[in-house]
Amino acid sequence: MNAVVQPKRLSNAHVREMYQLIAHGQEKSRVAVVDPFTGVAWTLGKGSEKHAAIDHQTLGAFASVLFAPDHVSENKRKQVQELCAGLGRISMIAIPMKDRDLFIGRLPNTSRALILVISHTNNIVSSDTIVRARAIRARMGAPKKGDSAAANQQTTRSYSIWKSLVQAVSSRFSKAGSTHVVSSGILSTALSFDHHVLASELFDLETGQHLDQYHHENFPKATVVDSRAASAALIDLFNGNLDVNAVLKCIGFADADVGKVQVQIGDLDFYWLRVPYFPTLSLPFDRDWALLLYKEPRANPALDWAAIDHAGLNLLRLRISLMLEGGLKTTVEPFPETQVEFQRILDELALLDHNDLTTRLQVGGFLREPKEIAGVMQRCQECIYYLPHRKWCDLPELPVPVEPNWWCRLWKV
Repeated sequence: MNAVVQPKRLSNAHVREMYQLIAHGQEKSRVAVVDPFTGVAWTLGKGSEKHAAIDHQTLGAFASVLFAPDHVSENKRKQVQELCAGLGRISMIAIPMKDRDLFIGRLPNTSRALILVISHTNNIVSSDTIVRARAIRARMGAPKKGDSAAANQQTTRSYSIWKSLVQAVSSRFSKAGSTHVVSSGILSTALSFDHHVLASELFDLETGQHLDQYHHENFPKATVVDSRAASAALIDLFNGNLDVNAVLKCIGFADADVGKVQVQIGDLDFYWLRVPYFPTLSLPFDRDWALLLYKEPRANPALDWAAIDHAGLNLLRLRISLMLEGGLKTTVEPFPETQVEFQRILDELALLDHNDLTTRLQVGGFLREPKEIAGVMQRCQECIYYLPHRKWCDLPELPVPVEPNWWCRLWKV
């Protein structure tokens, strides 16, 4: 563990962030802070009258399955399966990562499952990965009865493409005896015009068959390593066994550091954030908590992710403050007088493991109060690397959330 101070109970700051999540989320949201290793959970929010609050024990099992799979008992897995069965069924899982996002979803009204690898944008608020993936999934699904009137109102070229695709999928993925006969390039026809989609795989959950594969020219590496194992893992997953890591291993993401997961079960969305974990900021520091926001879906899930990321950064800022207050000794001297000395500290920071928060704070020389040097009172707020709206140090070698009155020895005016 990197943390010097490990809270024994939920702090007031955690409770405050839970209230903020509800304030930024929709009115009928529920939030929770969960310890994935012990299963202890705290919840807040009235939620929807349509759905009863999920008990703490089940939330603890849910967090453990996602973020601490080595600590999961069969009883915990059974609890999560019962949760999935009670809410409906899993329809999609999205895992935002540093440079690409993974989307796994059932196609509506079919027995097929779609895997999409989509390039990730760092601007969380404008990121449309999940919206894009949901649209692709919806358009590839078989239409429901009664949808034709609404469909006939669509006159755009994109609709024509998707209509042709649905017809192709419906006919060519139909049963022919005991096998499924498909033409190659179904996914290519659907996805090649979207440069954000890097790769895709299509499976039939009923037969366990791998149906089609697509890779963008800039993403030549095959996603699926073992299609048979991937098919079995997907069938298991959509039957309620939320073993996300098993699926990741089969599709070439065995080394993925899972810290953010969105799961839709029935008509509820679950947004999970391991605290702290910020792949777009390259900050997968040690894992202590998991934040959860669960609610009915909204049109743009990026708004919910922005809210939960904001809360996670505030909790990381609290952790750093507690570490410094708890006696973490940092190297405040010598203060670099020249660019050569400044660069030497940067080089030392660049060599650190990206998980090492403690040493990063020590080498940076952080203090929780301003420091006077040569008659000048220095603090983060006046530093050229400080981003006031995010309360963030934008120095690439020292990417941490900070308070305006803090100081480090890489201060520059």
